[in-house]
Amino acid sequence: MTPEDDRDLLPMKVVAPNPGHMARARRELRENLRLVDVVLELLDARAPLASRNPSLSRAVGEKPRVIVLNKADLADPEATARWVAFFRRGGAEAVSLEAQSGRGLDQMEVAAGRAAKKPVARIMLVGIPNVGKSSLLNRLAGRARARVGALPGVTRGKQWVKTKAGHLLLDLPGIFPPSFAGENEQWALAVTGALPDFAYDHEVAAARLAELLRHGRYAAVYSERFGLAPEDAAAEPLAALARQRGYVGAGGRPDTARAADALLKDFRLGVLGRVTLEQPGTSTTPKTVSTGRKPGTPSEPSQTEDTEA
Repeated sequence: MTPEDDRDLLPMKVVAPNPGHMARARRELRENLRLVDVVLELLDARAPLASRNPSLSRAVGEKPRVIVLNKADLADPEATARWVAFFRRGGAEAVSLEAQSGRGLDQMEVAAGRAAKKPVARIMLVGIPNVGKSSLLNRLAGRARARVGALPGVTRGKQWVKTKAGHLLLDLPGIFPPSFAGENEQWALAVTGALPDFAYDHEVAAARLAELLRHGRYAAVYSERFGLAPEDAAAEPLAALARQRGYVGAGGRPDTARAADALLKDFRLGVLGRVTLEQPGTSTTPKTVSTGRKPGTPSEPSQTEDTEA
């Protein structure tokens, strides 16, 4: 990239969800709320606000809920503690969870019973794609996934799963789409893998992630990953990463599209360490960034693995 190139923020160009899917999900949620005592609202601990659909929260209304910050093993533990305190100050039950390992599961079930004011509660699990609903369901129910079936006079054929602690979990197949409140939220959803590959510009998302790492508490991660000094504002991290890994095309040009996909994959798998994209009360999303290519040049999104656990 030359100094004359435009270094302003490139648009995310996110593909919005189908409005019909959103309406259908809201309808299914409202129809089943009367069957449960408490709602577990599952969020991604790395981006709690971006992964919280306001429409979903409004649909839950006054029903008791527990906010569950899942994937805490991938998030900055200090930031997660601040987020838990943030939600609790707002009057909500809130816990952190590592659904894959089960750490925090007991605290979550205790919080659900406390919110429902019942030792054994009927629970609904809600959340946008890729926040770990399947992992949590499997962890709660165990490998057998024993279904209780219809509860007389209540369920009308709804399928329930009995958890190890005795709670009854309503197993709804529907998916609640993410919200698109703003570009910062779109970016966080893309980086965490909540959006499908075709729905966003991979190089823009990865370049913003690199810019976040360059500042403050993650500067050491930036230096190690890219071999660049964080104070070097003119550096091109995706190009540097491409050269490091041998992602070089014709004429020795760095393949920044391939480097972008590699960086996003490393973040989602925790290879970069425990990184949180949002902090309570602040915006950590960078306002300007360079991707190492000219504005208007689309990247070719690749097919990365489905990280929904």
